[in-house]
Amino acid sequence: SYARAFRDRWSAGARLRFLQQKIFSASGNALALDLSGYTKPWNGFSTGLTLNNLNRPKITVDSESDEFRPAARLGLAYRAPR
Repeated sequence: SYARAFRDRWSAGARLRFLQQKIFSASGNALALDLSGYTKPWNGFSTGLTLNNLNRPKITVDSESDEFRPAARLGLAYRAPR
């Protein structure tokens, strides 16, 4: 994983994951790439976005293969002043 802050309101990160699947004595593996971003656009508000499996990793066990589809998640939060 690697993350970095840009200016005072933006952050971005990347993650490389090792995926492994094992069924009895057969196994397979793949690498998955994820990217994320985070910002605080206004006082009290924050939002984040993650993009998972951007490289469409595929794990093959014996002759069967599983492909992981890309996925996106967006979140928004508000923290009320105390």
